[in-house]
Amino acid sequence: MTTSILRSLENLSTGYTVFEQNQVLTAFELNTVSVYLDEQDRLTRIGLIGVGIVCGLRLSRGNARVRLSKGLAITTDGDLLYLPGDMVYDRFKLYDETRPKYGPLYVGEKMVKAFELVAEGKADPAALPLAQIPLGTGLGIESMVAVLLMESHQHDPDLCTGTDCDNLGMDLINLPRFLLVGPAEAGALGAKIPLLEDAARKLIPVIVERPVIPPDMSSLAQLNSLYRSTCQTALKRFRGALSNVGAVCVGFLGDTFATDPSPGWLPILDKLGATLGDELQGFQYVYDFLKDLAETHNAFVDTLFGDNVVCCPDILAFPKHVIVEGTAERALSRTPFFPSPATLGTTDKRAQAIFLARKLHAMIASFEVPSDASTPIRITPSAGEIRPLEQRAIPWYYKFVRERPIHQSWNQSLSARAMESRNYSYNAASWGGDAAALNPLRAQIGHLDFFRIEGHIGKGAAAVVKTLESQISENNLPIAVQAVFLGSDPTKVVIKPPLRYTDLHRFHYLLRNEVAQQVEEAREFTGKFTLQVKKAVADKVISDADNHGNSIETAATQKGRVMEETASRTAPKLRVPYQDYRKDAGKVWIEDIRNTVQAAGDFRAGLGQVTQSEFASPIDNLIGSSHVRWIDWIDNIIADKDKKDDEKLLLSKFMQRHPGLEHFAGVVKGGTFVLVYDVQNIVVADFMLPYRAVEAVEETPQEAPLPKSNFKPELLSEKAIKFAPYMDRSLLDRFVKERFTGFTAELAPLWKKDIDAQKEYFNVFKDTVKLTRDVLIKNDRVTSDPRELPAVTDPQLGLLMEDTRIREHRLELVRSQTLNPAVNPAESQKLIREAELEYAKSLINTTQYVATSKLDVNPGKDGHVALQYVSQGTNKLNDTEALNEVKMGFEKAGNVATPEAKKLIGNVIKIRGIR
Repeated sequence: MTTSILRSLENLSTGYTVFEQNQVLTAFELNTVSVYLDEQDRLTRIGLIGVGIVCGLRLSRGNARVRLSKGLAITTDGDLLYLPGDMVYDRFKLYDETRPKYGPLYVGEKMVKAFELVAEGKADPAALPLAQIPLGTGLGIESMVAVLLMESHQHDPDLCTGTDCDNLGMDLINLPRFLLVGPAEAGALGAKIPLLEDAARKLIPVIVERPVIPPDMSSLAQLNSLYRSTCQTALKRFRGALSNVGAVCVGFLGDTFATDPSPGWLPILDKLGATLGDELQGFQYVYDFLKDLAETHNAFVDTLFGDNVVCCPDILAFPKHVIVEGTAERALSRTPFFPSPATLGTTDKRAQAIFLARKLHAMIASFEVPSDASTPIRITPSAGEIRPLEQRAIPWYYKFVRERPIHQSWNQSLSARAMESRNYSYNAASWGGDAAALNPLRAQIGHLDFFRIEGHIGKGAAAVVKTLESQISENNLPIAVQAVFLGSDPTKVVIKPPLRYTDLHRFHYLLRNEVAQQVEEAREFTGKFTLQVKKAVADKVISDADNHGNSIETAATQKGRVMEETASRTAPKLRVPYQDYRKDAGKVWIEDIRNTVQAAGDFRAGLGQVTQSEFASPIDNLIGSSHVRWIDWIDNIIADKDKKDDEKLLLSKFMQRHPGLEHFAGVVKGGTFVLVYDVQNIVVADFMLPYRAVEAVEETPQEAPLPKSNFKPELLSEKAIKFAPYMDRSLLDRFVKERFTGFTAELAPLWKKDIDAQKEYFNVFKDTVKLTRDVLIKNDRVTSDPRELPAVTDPQLGLLMEDTRIREHRLELVRSQTLNPAVNPAESQKLIREAELEYAKSLINTTQYVATSKLDVNPGKDGHVALQYVSQGTNKLNDTEALNEVKMGFEKAGNVATPEAKKLIGNVIKIRGIR
């Protein structure tokens, strides 16, 4: 009869015999002690150490040999399979029914085909070479399952006859056997110990998608919709993932939860999903909560995957064997080692999994979207997302619930040491946090690389920026704040620097001071020159009566007074800092400077008949200066630049320059916390950049007054204009007569020369006649009064027309000065031509501005008034080159003008006979 392999732990002893003095001992009493001690020894191994292959026992095949390395294994019956050195096997023999019966090697009453390997050098006549191992199986040693078996059985060595039997007792034999079994027959040999890894495979990890902000994001509704869609997708996944956590893990969560907690989680999440409407203000908090939940759930699943700890392993799993090497085809893997919980201590993954399950429960129970706008704004140092959730600060959307306090289920390490109060959190005061947790910005933050920023949603954007910048400054934090507008209209951007000071502003300040100095110099010169006029009249250098009988001294005094008043009012407005200058929204200074230039022109023109210019006087410098236009043009450039900079503060434009923008409920060290506010200037969301991305604005300097430049000698300015007696009609007639007499005296002696000489002097004659005509014409023009400047509403157009009027005055002055007999005629013609060309350019500039600005040319409108003024001004031109310039300039302007303006410009060319 075939015996069975003994299993020592199948029926455990409950006690053993305690010997007494002089007691007669029987076999039973002695055996109870050895059996009890053996069972306790085996239980110690499997209960306090573990079961399976502890180390070694690695198999290698080759050259018709099998090598098994030294190693150690423990079966679930507590057997210690010990191989002290490497063994080489080169033969085999059948392991059949003659051997003690071992259930896993039997299918019903029939034993599977197995082969016992024989060690090299061991004498065994029944052994055969390994090359013959198929023996009808059709398998080679490479495809068979290697099994190390502890063959435990009793052996009775007694030699008994019919009349006598020496009772020698029985031997308990434990022999390790190394077997090869076909994979098809080895199914019952696989380990059958349930693990938490098996439960983990039934759980579903949850992925929360990133809400990728599109480049055209321009409204709160769009942003809310994006986050709502992302959160609803995540909630749907949670419903499937959390529904079976309790059922799958009931084996080890029973001590933590009296009942399955997952049915209570789902209604809370469903209710949360129902709150995700268009009006939800803290939609990003819901997204953050779902991220926390996913990270905790996935960590819970990952922890289970690494848990092969077995408490009280099933003694029938592999009671007398271990699989040294299995086969992939049959999924018969090498028997692993299943440690006892006693060997892991505080690092037990099961304890970690239990803690994470408790954390899931606390998070779901305590989450609440903050809605109290009166709560303070706080910055809490924390770890970034690269570190586990438990090492970060507890977000403020987890309220303190006494039944499930979140801080006790947040950090396993702190909870194990009863130090939960050290958790950093916005709500640390709710559970009585320690000193550092209550004031974390005063503690060391070198080990923390992130700052949670909370309490700002729903508050005014300007107040939030001010509060955060104040906290950053007070606590010396390495972060920055930038606010961007959620919209498409840059005029709605309100959180921006009061002034973006650049080199343009410096140049603008320089120009304003230059114009102010020109005004002041003209005012000073006017005052001094008025005294010179009075002295010249008193000394009878000039007559006090002009061509019309008006007093030159009275006119000089009146014009000088006007110049004094307008200049005194204008200069101070130009010397102020740019902030104050910009407050002058109506550009009152433009009207003042126009009046000043007008007064200077009137003063200069009024004395043109009795003065001549040696070089440009301060009045001439002011009249001819283009810096006023430059100031206005630079204003436009600055305004355009500010508009473009404002556009950069739109969320959509900001993202184009910073595509890494993402929400993390705070900001990393060295990064930028980006606030997003809506049309009501309320903060509705926040994002983060891992680098500094704050609009770089130079601090507005205190613009100190520039010292007056005195590089021009004052005496030189006083000599800029000289007085000349007024040339009346009788003097003019005498001048003409003298010129004709001189001409006749010069021409008569030469009239008798050859024909070529006659032609040459005939040309001289023609030039002289033309000169006479021009002199007479100039005399007529100089007696006419300057044209009055019509009023227009467009400041730029007014400056251009003012420039035209100034150039017209200058032309009149040049023409009047040529009447002086002391002036060279050729030089006079050159000056007149230059003056006409300058005047022509001013007419063209005014016309082109009307055309390019598309001004209204209906009667009474700015465009019509300006073109009328220009049309009248063309009568002042005689020079052919100047007329051609006007014609080409007007035609060019007509090409870009409106149809109505083009028609009027064409009429000017036609009516005035410009060819």
